[in-house]
Amino acid sequence: MALVECGALNGRNKTRQWGKIVSGFCIGSRALYDFVDDNPMIEMRDISYVNDTSVIRTNPKVTAINSALEVDITGQVCADSLGSRQYSGVGGQVDFIRGAALSEESAPAGFGVDRDSAPGAPRTAGERRL
Repeated sequence: MALVECGALNGRNKTRQWGKIVSGFCIGSRALYDFVDDNPMIEMRDISYVNDTSVIRTNPKVTAINSALEVDITGQVCADSLGSRQYSGVGGQVDFIRGAALSEESAPAGFGVDRDSAPGAPRTAGERRL
């Protein structure tokens, strides 16, 4: 929400759903729900549309920024488990990486590890919050 409120995220460079934030679901705080409620900038769609690579690729310079629960020293990313414990599903991660790669003037995919998303998760030396 902060990126929208400061004008950094505005959808003006999109060719599809210009000026819109498109999502299939949201979960969060009361502030998030208040922000989404009756907001003309927010367009809620079915996941089969949101994660469709043929839709994602229609916007230029798409950058896929995905979450990661663990990253090892070789760069392997784990987005669905902590050790041997299943924590979540990968969702549309691969769809967004593929859609971004197919987008004109695309950027490489990025991953972020959010320490707060997995309380009690093992930590590595030098870890930074993105």
